Amino acid sequence: MLIGKTTLAKYDECENMKHINNSIIIIYCKVFRLVLEKMIVCNQLLLIFL
Repeated sequence: MLIGKTTLAKYDECENMKHINNSIIIIYCKVFRLVLEKMIVCNQLLLIFL
């Protein structure tokens, strides 16, 4: 689950950037979080089937 850990670290970085009141960064963070959640769900499903 190394991928999950590194992407979560990246997401934290992203959250930290939110204080820069930049709508592009905020949108990027929201999209990134959605993708991240989907990836985690997919990883868990793969683990179940493998």
